Amino acid sequence: LVKKSLILAAFSICESYLVDFIKLEIGKKDGNPKIWDVEPKSIIENNGRKKILDKLKKFQERKGIFKQLFENKLSFTSEERNTLAHDVTTPTLDNNIIFYTNIKSGEEKEEDVSQLMKSILNFADLLESYQL
Repeated sequence: LVKKSLILAAFSICESYLVDFIKLEIGKKDGNPKIWDVEPKSIIENNGRKKILDKLKKFQERKGIFKQLFENKLSFTSEERNTLAHDVTTPTLDNNIIFYTNIKSGEEKEEDVSQLMKSILNFADLLESYQL
């Protein structure tokens, strides 16, 4: 349970990092890096900001915004994260392999935990590379 919880935490931190990263990039492109810290000046501005913030709540929407900003698709998936987030006790671990059922397809899957962690680290490295 501890290992599964740590994996879920790593996914959550990466997703939170992605949201913050996208907000920062939108602010840079808008010419106002502190756009999210300032109270909107108009209803239109507030609605535009609300739409973006609502989109940032969904993983597929975040991937779409990322592609718009950087003209590059994210290869990071969230199947394991979704499964762990909905029920951390259902997936099983055996010899560093996590077994789970894909929530959308119902397909049984397995993934090496070391590879999973590498993909999470690669994702964080990818985001960092865009900040350079």
